[in-house]
Amino acid sequence: MTNQVQVSNEVLTLDMCREKLLDGWELHVVCAEDPVPAQNTVRGSWYLVAFEPETGRFGVVVTQRDLYRERRRAEQSGRRLDPSDYTYKEIKTTTGLFNAQIDLGITATVIPGAKGITMVARL
Repeated sequence: MTNQVQVSNEVLTLDMCREKLLDGWELHVVCAEDPVPAQNTVRGSWYLVAFEPETGRFGVVVTQRDLYRERRRAEQSGRRLDPSDYTYKEIKTTTGLFNAQIDLGITATVIPGAKGITMVARL
């Protein structure tokens, strides 16, 4: 998978992502903004992508709130949901990134340290 933000095949909440990881998918952690120290944490911008190595399918992780809002908008307007309607869930601190990976069941968490770097975490 490349480092550029791409239109996803799927849109996933953290719970949906956890299920994909249990099915053998990988978690790609992408650094979108160089991290910088800020008091007792490090601030930056990261996003999560679930990736299936065998088929190349992938799904971006969004917040439950985003998924609900976009589903509601689609229903109201009578249109079909399109994954390109979503914004990747942006994680702004290393603490948030660590917690998201722990929530997904990752025990050896990864934190890419420069813009454009992608690291792979597996269960």
